[in-house]
Amino acid sequence: MMPSPSTQSTLIPLPLSVQPANGQFVLNAQTSIHVQPDTAELKKIGQFLAEKLSPAAGFTLVVNTAPVSPRSGQIFLTTLGADAALGAEGYELIVTPGSITIKAPQPAGVFYAVQTLRQLLPPGMVFNSQIPRQGLFVRASARGLPVGVLNGGAAAQAVFDNLRAEVTAKLA
Repeated sequence: MMPSPSTQSTLIPLPLSVQPANGQFVLNAQTSIHVQPDTAELKKIGQFLAEKLSPAAGFTLVVNTAPVSPRSGQIFLTTLGADAALGAEGYELIVTPGSITIKAPQPAGVFYAVQTLRQLLPPGMVFNSQIPRQGLFVRASARGLPVGVLNGGAAAQAVFDNLRAEVTAKLA
């Protein structure tokens, strides 16, 4: 599940660095999502990922409180032991044949890593993504995306439509 060089350049937001490796993680009926620490926010992110993956996978992914370290066959979401220099929205996404580990100093970083993970999945793996038409707040200026609320006027609508088309293509 590592991105090809062409996929790396189309990830939104563009990662600061990518270190390709051999192998891929394969979802199966024993795969589960584990969160650590046991917080409502991380459980909600884990549940979001499960809801996005389960329909296409053909089985239900269960979200549990994790052991201290990831075990084989798990997707592990954590804020413990993350590099604080990554900032509130930064993250590490590590995919090996045995597990997927997402580490971030804050839950926002875990959520953004989940979005990157979704972009790395094969086409058709994620269904029913809803892109809002009203009140979209665009963030991530540090990553080269516009910042602000898009709410009125022809120019704002054009930016919104272009952004919508790009995100829809990523999630298709």
